[in-house]
Amino acid sequence: MSTSLHLKRIACALVIFGSLILIWQWRLAATVALPALIQAGLIGQAADERLDSDGLRYPALGIQVPLTEAAWTSPLNAQDWTEIRSALRNGVSLAYTEPTFAEAPLAFMTGHSSDVTAHRYASVFAGLGQAQVGDQFFIQLGDATYPYTVADRRVLNPGDIEAFRALGPSNDRQRVVLVTCWPVLTTKARLVVIGERADL
Repeated sequence: MSTSLHLKRIACALVIFGSLILIWQWRLAATVALPALIQAGLIGQAADERLDSDGLRYPALGIQVPLTEAAWTSPLNAQDWTEIRSALRNGVSLAYTEPTFAEAPLAFMTGHSSDVTAHRYASVFAGLGQAQVGDQFFIQLGDATYPYTVADRRVLNPGDIEAFRALGPSNDRQRVVLVTCWPVLTTKARLVVIGERADL
């Protein structure tokens, strides 16, 4: 048997084997591939259904997702990853320390860029790396809609609490910081996209 025929058979067997693995583990493959493809800009972020309740809309990135108010998900708090992951299975989380969101000078909204288990919101913030200064996003809470303009983006060490505290406003405009693990498919750092309250 010639070497080229042998190599063709091996290649064919690998393609068939790889295809079978993908079919068998399609959810795992999607969980790994989708965030990377979104972050690279090769495919767009799928927008969620129209929001009928509290949520986040980021039109430039195609993000439209429900939110849960969950103070324990703030990067300023001690991290219980079991509880945080539980909140993020339902969309994104919104954390602030004041009695109401409207009173909070600084709030954090956390979402997955990728997750080790496949679920609907496993890669909701995968495209956050494409955020641009000047983009607008909107938070809907009850009947109120709060508009924000992206003022900055940074990559922070997840354990640097003081760096997260320093993201607070230097003026009277409320800030909401979108937070996700970075780079996609890792938990090494946190990408933060800083939004300042804008007028409607």
